[in-house]
Amino acid sequence: MKKKTLTLLALTALFLTGCNTGKTSESETNPKSDTASEKEAIPEDTAKATEAPATDVSEAPKETATATQGGSATFENTGETAGSAEESSVSPSVDLTAAWPQKVKTFLMENLGGQLIPYVNLGKSTSLEYEIVEPSYDNDYEVYHLEISGTVEYSATLANTFQQDYTASGYTVTGTSMKKVAKNAAANLTVSLVNDTDLDEAVLHVAYDEPYDASKRTTYPSEVQSEFSTIFGSHASDIPLVYLGTTTPTYEETTSGNSTGVIVKGRKWNDLILTDTKTTLTNAGFDTSTSTTSVIIEKGNTYSTGDYPKRTIIRKEPFDASGFTAWPQDILDRVDDFYDGHTLPVIYLGTTSPIVSYQSQSLGEFDVKGGAWDARIRSLALTSLSTTYGYTEDTAAEASSYHTDVLIRTKTETDGCTLRIELYSYSGSALVEFHCVAGFGDPSSQTDWSQDVKDAFDTYCNGIYPPFIYLGKSVSVNSYFCEQNRVELYGQ
Repeated sequence: MKKKTLTLLALTALFLTGCNTGKTSESETNPKSDTASEKEAIPEDTAKATEAPATDVSEAPKETATATQGGSATFENTGETAGSAEESSVSPSVDLTAAWPQKVKTFLMENLGGQLIPYVNLGKSTSLEYEIVEPSYDNDYEVYHLEISGTVEYSATLANTFQQDYTASGYTVTGTSMKKVAKNAAANLTVSLVNDTDLDEAVLHVAYDEPYDASKRTTYPSEVQSEFSTIFGSHASDIPLVYLGTTTPTYEETTSGNSTGVIVKGRKWNDLILTDTKTTLTNAGFDTSTSTTSVIIEKGNTYSTGDYPKRTIIRKEPFDASGFTAWPQDILDRVDDFYDGHTLPVIYLGTTSPIVSYQSQSLGEFDVKGGAWDARIRSLALTSLSTTYGYTEDTAAEASSYHTDVLIRTKTETDGCTLRIELYSYSGSALVEFHCVAGFGDPSSQTDWSQDVKDAFDTYCNGIYPPFIYLGKSVSVNSYFCEQNRVELYGQ
C-alpha cells in the first residue's frame, strides 16, 4: 500500500503558545539493514538508565523502527517561543552536581563508581539522552565513555560556564573553541564538552579510568544475569564470577556452530585479570576441553585504545526438537504489539533459548534467532505451519528470495490481518521473521488517541492533543521524524 502523509497545518496556531522550539531525541533508527551486525541485536539500548523522577513528563527509551507503508499524519508547528528557565547557568555557589535529574544521577553513579559530575545545562530534563559508548569505527575508537545529550547548541556562553563550574569543582580545564576538556585526576574522571556538528548540539563525554579492584565486583549486573538465564537456563547459577576490571561490564549474545553463548566485556585490560580468575575457574570445575559449558578469558583488541578484557561463555546444545513446545515469555510478550494478538506458531530453531534479534513496530515485524542452522529445522517447520497452523505456501516469494533454504508461508485471519513467516539460514544461524499487516478495522471502534500517541504529544508538544483522526486499526509513532512541535504517525 502506498504511504500517505497527512499534514495538519491548521494546528499551527494551536501549538504556537504551548510548545518550545528545538530539536529533541529521536527514538527510531534508520530502516533495517540486512547486515549481520544489525540483525544480531535488538536496537534498543540496554545500557540506558530507566529510573525517572516524579517530575519528568515522559522519557521513552530508544527503540529500533523504520518507516513503513500506510497512511500517516504529521503534526507540526513552525512558531518559536521563549527559552525555558532551565536553560540558565547554575551558580558555582551551590552544589554543582545537584541540578542533574535523578535518572541522570542514577546513570552516572552506576557507571562512575558512585560519583557525580558538575551539572551542564543541555536542555530540559525530559529531553536528555544518555548511553554507554564503546570504541568503534564510528567514533574513531574513542575510549569507553558515557554520552549525555539534550537540545542545547554548543556556544561560547555554554563553554565558558562549563569552564567556570568545572574549575570551581577542582577540575583542570583545557580545550579549544569547539571542545572543552576537564580532568580530575583524583576522581579518575575526564569530562569533555563537545560541539557535535552531526547532531548540531552540545554533547557531554564522560570517561572514567576505573581503578582495578576485584573486591568491588560481588555479582554480575542484573541485565547480565538475565542474559545468562535466557541462554543457559538452570545452568546460569553455575557460571562463576569473573572480575573484568569494572563493576559495570557489558554483554552481547554470540552463536558459533551449534553453540550459543554470551560475551561479557570489561573496560581496560589488566594482566591481574588472568591471575585473579585462574583459581576461581579451577575451583568451579571448568575444563574447556570436556565441559559442555566453557569459559574463555582473553584480550579483545580495540585498535588505537589498547586492549579490553573479554569473557566468552559458550554452551553447546544438541539438536532436540522434542523438548521445545512453547516460546520463551520474552518472545510471547511481542505477540500483541507485533503480531496483533494472533497465535504465534511454535518453530524449533535448534535451541531451547531463542532470542529476539530485531523488531520494528512501524514495519510490523520482529525476528527471532536460534542456534546453528540445520536442514531439519526447515523440514519440521514446513510440516507444522501447514498442518497445525493452517499457513499457505508462497512459492513465488521463495523463488525470488535471496536467502538459501528459505521457507515462506502466509495466512489471512478473519479480522483482515495478513500474517507472513520467513524462515532461513542467516550467517549460519536459524532465523525466523514474523510479519503482520493488520486489517483496517472499524473506524467507529476508536474515538481517542492511544496512550503511546498521547505520550508523543506530551513529549514533543507539551501535552496538546489535536483532534482524533482514525488512521486504521494499528497506529504507531514514527519517532525518527518527530521533533519539537512535530509528531508523525503511521497508520494503514
